[in-house]
Amino acid sequence: MNNRLAFLNNNAMRGRLLVVAAAVLWSTSGIYAKSPVFESWPLAERGVMFAFWRSLFAAAILACLVRRISWSWRLLVSGLTFAFMNVTYLSAMVYCEVGLAIWLQYTSPIWVLLMGYLFLGERPPRSDAGIWLLIICGILVILLGQPGHASGWGISLGLLSGIGFAGVVVAIRWMRDIDPAWVVFVNHFFTAIVLLPVMVRQGIWPQADQWGMLAAFGVLQMGLPYVLFAWALRSIDSNEASGLTLLEPLFGPLWVLIFYSSVASYEPPSWGTLLGGGLILLGLTIRYWRLARHRKTTDSK
Repeated sequence: MNNRLAFLNNNAMRGRLLVVAAAVLWSTSGIYAKSPVFESWPLAERGVMFAFWRSLFAAAILACLVRRISWSWRLLVSGLTFAFMNVTYLSAMVYCEVGLAIWLQYTSPIWVLLMGYLFLGERPPRSDAGIWLLIICGILVILLGQPGHASGWGISLGLLSGIGFAGVVVAIRWMRDIDPAWVVFVNHFFTAIVLLPVMVRQGIWPQADQWGMLAAFGVLQMGLPYVLFAWALRSIDSNEASGLTLLEPLFGPLWVLIFYSSVASYEPPSWGTLLGGGLILLGLTIRYWRLARHRKTTDSK
């Protein structure tokens, strides 16, 4: 009993458990995006509608994290980039099977590398060349290994979402002097504001059985995980936390399989998604392991 209490009282272990919980909640996006409840929504507009409602409900819970409000024109750039990432990712999930959409967004580190070099003057170490090669090979395998009926538009949106996510990461680095909780809140709220005119023009609003799913999409899948992740970063470093979030692409397709495998529209992951995703996972795992090891070595000196 004492060992169990000591295990739970360990700050680092609590932080890891919080990140695992956040990653599992993030991985549930397919449960909402692939739900038959939303089949009445037009396919072409569904991604935008998901992005609006998810951001709106997420902003409501993220507001409680904000401790310091400050204004900068950089928030506008960050908000626009986040809105772009949100729409392209959820649209890709509508058109593609969930695993494909998630792995294409997880190509973001290669785009972060490129953007950091072009805009922030960050030069990656040559020792990481093998890691980036694995990720690039994973992208190529995913693209070449899709079945003939795969949506080219969905694949393009997935790649764009990876670029958008990279832009969000670079923008947050760019605003190190601003409270990160405020930045994340503004990103979600700004997305909802930007997409509101589109929603009004479409004139399509949720029905009774859709409100609960949308609220859960924003609060449980997006807002609450950010809260848990922020708490976790008080106990463990960001490199270890980022490595643990790799549970998201592993669990994502599993949830869809459990909930919707009997639905006629269910689409299992292709061999290209599985193999390419495995290469990306291997590259990212090596990367985060190296970062964590380097941090540990530095702290011990």
